Amino acid sequence: MSTGEFRFAFFARDYEATLTFYRDGLELPIVGSWDRGPDARGTLFSAASGIIEVLGLPRHPKELPYGTTMRRKV
Repeated sequence: MSTGEFRFAFFARDYEATLTFYRDGLELPIVGSWDRGPDARGTLFSAASGIIEVLGLPRHPKELPYGTTMRRKV
């Protein structure tokens, strides 16, 4: 039987406040992160059997990201 991964990803308007909420408020462990500048940063939180991916909202995107994304790897 293969194991999969459930991942919920979203763009946060206030990236730092969102990190504080998940890290300090909910006390979810960080399992990965990257910071390649203000338009390319994100943090992965472990949540039960899945991952919550918080992405910084780009300052001047060509297309504004909208809503959330859910993925399941099989």
